[in-house]
Amino acid sequence: MDTLGRLADDGWQLCGVTARAAEQRRSATAEVLQTARWLDAVGLEGLPLHFTADKTQVAWDVLVDGSPTNLGAGRAAGRQVVAFHQGYNADVPVPQIRQFAELPGLLAGLRFG
Repeated sequence: MDTLGRLADDGWQLCGVTARAAEQRRSATAEVLQTARWLDAVGLEGLPLHFTADKTQVAWDVLVDGSPTNLGAGRAAGRQVVAFHQGYNADVPVPQIRQFAELPGLLAGLRFG
């Protein structure tokens, strides 16, 4: 996950947005701890976390997601979206990446200001 660290170093404000606790109705505390441990393991400790089923409610410039539902909601809200390619979203008409290393080149074309 060095790529995400480099994006942060380049001035991109990264945050994690997950619907896991909201959708599974499990302990939010357990979800926060599990997600925070994963972020620590990939070198992104301290990344802000948002737990919501509606990802359009979080302020973001570009959403990288695998869910066709979330990608569609982002597009419907007029926001930039990028699919983390999976077999189930291959036909979603948005830019797609297969690994985070592809993200900086794609974002270079989307970045404004």
